[in-house]
Amino acid sequence: MVPRRRYRNWPSRERLSGVPREKHGNGAHLSDGFSEERSESTTADLDFRAVFDCAPDGILVVDNAGRIVEVNPCAEEQFGYSSDELVGQTVEILIPSSQRSAHEERRGQYHEGPNVRAMGVGLELSGRRKDGHELPVEISLSPWSAGDRSFVIAMVRDVTERWQLRAFGQGALRAAEDERQRISRELHDDTAQRLATLLIRLRLASQEEHAERRAGMLDDLREGLQDTAEGVRRIGASDLLHSKT
Repeated sequence: MVPRRRYRNWPSRERLSGVPREKHGNGAHLSDGFSEERSESTTADLDFRAVFDCAPDGILVVDNAGRIVEVNPCAEEQFGYSSDELVGQTVEILIPSSQRSAHEERRGQYHEGPNVRAMGVGLELSGRRKDGHELPVEISLSPWSAGDRSFVIAMVRDVTERWQLRAFGQGALRAAEDERQRISRELHDDTAQRLATLLIRLRLASQEEHAERRAGMLDDLREGLQDTAEGVRRIGASDLLHSKT
């Protein structure tokens, strides 16, 4: 098992920007809008890293060439690789060899018209661990940009237990109860994922110096907040229903 790391400097500015520091006046800045001083650790920074490092699902940040630029501890545990082993590799390292060509093609198509893809959406997907074993996964995709560069945030959920439950079954009543609990849990998890994505995008928007781009990013955040609010309402309705059964 890969040990979890705590509160790393995220995002890695060299990995994400690829832009050297330039001196202007009394200080230095990064043209992609990331903050100047690594040593400055605000409450927002700590919350941001905590969400990334403690997310219940794996998170991969992938650039438009398919290269992995950041992973969280959960993703390290899921696939058996350390962050240092994954960063710089194409995401196909985590795909079964028999599916890599097809995945590269789908990845290219996605980057031509990136859009938010929710967890599941009826697809049966497989990942490949470092030891060669495959695991069933569900993946959500959220595109975003930093300066002139575009990235995709992929959230990965290991659904091995769910597949085992389907394969073996434990009776109608047990299956119904497990499904009810799964739906309730996923309502909470999906909302947590949306909040994590919003925090990432809010962090970028707060440091975007170009007013028009910042306004566009904030408009996207408003839509995301509306979706998250709907998720919270669904959780409330689900919890109320379950309390009556």
